[in-house]
Amino acid sequence: MITDRMQKRFAGNTAGMYAFILSILLASAALSLFTGPAQLDKKILGLRSMRILLGATAGAGLAACGAVFQAILRNPLAEPYALGISSGAGLGAVIASAFFRSAVFLPLPAFAGAAATIFLVYNLARVGGKIPAQGLLLSGVVVNLVSSSLILFIMSVSRSPVLHDSMWWLLGNLQIFNLNLLLISVIVTAAGIAVFMSYSRELDAICLGEEEAIHLGIEVERIKRILFIITSVITAALVSSCGLIGFAGLIVPHMARFFAGAR
Repeated sequence: MITDRMQKRFAGNTAGMYAFILSILLASAALSLFTGPAQLDKKILGLRSMRILLGATAGAGLAACGAVFQAILRNPLAEPYALGISSGAGLGAVIASAFFRSAVFLPLPAFAGAAATIFLVYNLARVGGKIPAQGLLLSGVVVNLVSSSLILFIMSVSRSPVLHDSMWWLLGNLQIFNLNLLLISVIVTAAGIAVFMSYSRELDAICLGEEEAIHLGIEVERIKRILFIITSVITAALVSSCGLIGFAGLIVPHMARFFAGAR
């Protein structure tokens, strides 16, 4: 098949693979920067540059977190939002809009909601000193459903006029005007991906099964705990910055494996 031939060609030519993907990224960035309804000036170029950087950061961060979740949970359908972090962040933003009638700085309550969700899911899933993959996933699903239901309930009973801004944010939005928030997202994501790369061999072993990884001398539970915290922090930071950007954490890891292989 054509796809099989393409995969073999890219797998055998790492430099060509990176050049191909980088060219797509640069072309997309140039198209986003210089095309649009507004007349180009320094302000417009500055805003578009910030959006492009946030989009690239969110895509890279969510994709990396998705790859890690798929490895430690050994589930090809796992993604960063599966553990309820996104709905927790959304609940924090909606509560701030509904009860405090302010949507000026949604990232702060959104991050607080995501952090509370991380703590809740971790403690629900923990059994003794271990974190079973099935328990982690099920705890995330339960917390996700409860948080989503609370979001719908608050939006249905509240008369706050600023809930519209929260809804726009929940749909995913790359409109960012705060440079400090953008820099925090970039730094957190870059640092997290660097840690992921340092644990790449351990993740390859965990993909084979936890028992096999333990026989190879890998401290599976410690690594799972570290990676769970880092992926959660990255996801919380990105959701706080740009809302819910769907599919990147689920689809992109599989696309990357098509070009680069399963490791």
